[in-house]
Amino acid sequence: MAKRGKNNYYAIVRSRDAPAIYSSWAIAQSKVNGYSNAIYEGFKTLNEAKSFMENNGCCNYEVWDDDVKGERAPKEGEVVYYAVARGRRSGVYEHYR
Repeated sequence: MAKRGKNNYYAIVRSRDAPAIYSSWAIAQSKVNGYSNAIYEGFKTLNEAKSFMENNGCCNYEVWDDDVKGERAPKEGEVVYYAVARGRRSGVYEHYR
């Protein structure tokens, strides 16, 4: 079982979704909660998480790292886009108005 707060990566071999490594416990927890046969564990390093996956027979899995998949705050100077699906004018904009 993964321990909250001390780990940086959460390797999930078996859950309701495909095998993956997450850097967010909140996302990992949503994949394993309520799934009685879940196999997962938390790790301090990405290499430890990858070893766990491989030792449990998982060769094909995704790594969902906040910096890799865009689940992070924009860095200074980065262009930010706003997507509007419903409203007076739907579209993608660089400014929020």
